[in-house]
Amino acid sequence: MKRLLCAVLLCLLLAGLCGCGKQAQTVAPGPWGVTIEEIDLSKPENKKYIKWAKEYHANWESYSKIFSAPNYFNVEAYVNQMGEEPDPWTYVWEDEENKELLEMHRSWNDTKELVIRATYENEYSGYNELLVREKATGETEQIAKGGISEFDAGSFSVLDVISDTRFLYRLSYYNYGPSQYYLYDLEIGGSICVASSELDMLCDLGNERYLWCDNEQTVGKRTLYLIDMRALEAGKKGAKLELVSWDSDYSSRIKHLSSDKRFVYMSLFRYSDGTMHRGIYNVETGEQVVDFELPDQLVSDLILINDDLEYGMKWFYSEDGPEVNLFYIIRYDRTGDKN
Repeated sequence: MKRLLCAVLLCLLLAGLCGCGKQAQTVAPGPWGVTIEEIDLSKPENKKYIKWAKEYHANWESYSKIFSAPNYFNVEAYVNQMGEEPDPWTYVWEDEENKELLEMHRSWNDTKELVIRATYENEYSGYNELLVREKATGETEQIAKGGISEFDAGSFSVLDVISDTRFLYRLSYYNYGPSQYYLYDLEIGGSICVASSELDMLCDLGNERYLWCDNEQTVGKRTLYLIDMRALEAGKKGAKLELVSWDSDYSSRIKHLSSDKRFVYMSLFRYSDGTMHRGIYNVETGEQVVDFELPDQLVSDLILINDDLEYGMKWFYSEDGPEVNLFYIIRYDRTGDKN
């Protein structure tokens, strides 16, 4: 009888501890353990999560600064420099009276210059080019190209020559869309999109070390790189490391960094079945420590509270404003992290 009573009391105790939400789901996605719990928002004791969600929604910019939001390549610092120095460009006009510009060029380093050139195929179409030209030979390399016609009109502006191997430029559209910002690097041999609308691409780890999430570099491949810009300029081997790659079925985005910047939390979307995934990787080695599918593909906000705790929320919008109708708590067990 006493054993039966103890068993009943134990069951009641466990029921009380688990009563805040639905049955927690444990997944084993890698060295770290993961537990996902859906909170029952209909219970009075869980109204605190609704309150928290609404406060986050109203002050998401402040929250994003607190909860391990990555810093990205600082485009604004270079934009603010424009106009402070004398105009470095030399202008070559096709028709100066009518302000039809053939090209503009400026020195980049001892052997190369930057060129922005307009080519008119006819009255209604043509294209703009951003080029690098060898001073001695006149040989050019096309860095980027944009249209002149109404449906694809775009123009280039070089925001700053950062070094003898790097410069920052902007692609602006005349009639639609936000500007896109690119860092061209001779050592990499191409352009890195560092900011596009709300999607920043080059995550700043400090000391000119960056994580670069490249979704466009190669057809059929999505890649996360670790880049040491100083080592690149010095010509050192291993300055650009490919940490992780995914096939074309995935898009990838840097979402969080751990507090010690040792781990990067990636948001992954799989096109074939429309599912959202969380992947966590070692920044230095690319080792995957977490990989799992989120419990609901419509979870729109994933907020890292600390290295071991993440909230996931799903919203609907009513006449009274945004309301949260799903709330998940994701707990990470880092016992697999021995360092």
